[in-house]
Amino acid sequence: MNDNKVKIIGLDESGNMGDKFIVFSLVELNEEKNNYLFIHNLLNSGFFFLPKRIVQGWDKKTKIKCCQTLLKSDLIDVNFYRINSFEQNKVLYDVFRFQSNLVFDIRKKLIEAYKSKKYEKNVMKEIISLLHPFRNSYIGPDTYMKSFSYMHILNRICSKTKICDFVKNPDSKINVLIDGGYRFTFWWRFIIENHENKEVLRNKLYINGIAKGDEFYLSMNIADLLAKSFREDPHFFFNKKVNDINYDFKSLHFSKEIFFNDLWNYTINPYFKYRILFIGKSDLFEILPYILHQENKDKYYQAFKIRSDEDIENFFRVFKISSSKKTIVVYSDNLSPKEREHIKFCKDKGFYTLHIMEFKDKFSTFFTNVNETADYYQQEVKLKIREILGKKFALLT
Repeated sequence: MNDNKVKIIGLDESGNMGDKFIVFSLVELNEEKNNYLFIHNLLNSGFFFLPKRIVQGWDKKTKIKCCQTLLKSDLIDVNFYRINSFEQNKVLYDVFRFQSNLVFDIRKKLIEAYKSKKYEKNVMKEIISLLHPFRNSYIGPDTYMKSFSYMHILNRICSKTKICDFVKNPDSKINVLIDGGYRFTFWWRFIIENHENKEVLRNKLYINGIAKGDEFYLSMNIADLLAKSFREDPHFFFNKKVNDINYDFKSLHFSKEIFFNDLWNYTINPYFKYRILFIGKSDLFEILPYILHQENKDKYYQAFKIRSDEDIENFFRVFKISSSKKTIVVYSDNLSPKEREHIKFCKDKGFYTLHIMEFKDKFSTFFTNVNETADYYQQEVKLKIREILGKKFALLT
């Protein structure tokens, strides 16, 4: 499949429940332009993906200049969406109603268990697991609101003539990437199968929820920058249309009850297709998920950094062990005793465990490809990129 037949759409948001507006940014790009976007990021930050820790330190002028450079280029297309506080309150009403019914049902099950004296571990564990999302009281309303908003946006995207015309081409497809994980995309097959354009979109449009995706994939990384910049000062984006999100399930052909129940279940049991667990510290970690995806376009890896002070067993209690065949563990040099224990734990669980330098050839090829793309730029830019890439190559020695 040729790269120009693959369109990538990335989505991210900025804001939290209770803000006047929560802004969603949709970035559309074609894969053959990825190296040009990497060069843009290298020139602005010295990294292939714009790091949050660096962008947060930029003043408004620097941040807007970076955004305007992207918007004026032919590298991406951008659309903005927002949900106002009035619509957010509608979501809150339904979330609290659902949660109160859920808690009442849990209370009923506990009373029945008490009356029947059935205190078996499995029975009680199942009942208690339903309360798992309450460990963070804020996560419920915020997650429901954002998951609905992404569903609303994708339903509208599926109606666009440009999208439908694109996927009519032979071998073409669209990969939609949503930051935050599967809980923000669990509904994707239902949306397509119940859409008026389902015959065109079926087997052509794929929607992926990727935890921490805005740190490791270009479309979401840029969408994160644009969403935050727009919410900070929308006046600089005066020529961009903003689409309002209305809280209404009628146009989605989706049961509100099924939506709430399914999302609660996926919050209790997080779902991951493919994961990379990073142990230690290395600047090369940043680009490994992208490089592995380029080798197999059907795989989007969700990356997690295991902290040196973290209890790895507790990590897996939250994020589940899942299939050992779908998790790769990558570690660096200079590990602490605790991190070595983490590696042993992962090996004992059967995870495929590799040192970062076992990917040396893949990193070298990637750096070389970006370096060759720099040849199309003016001499000043070319020299700066080669200087930055020289430091990247040095990481491989």
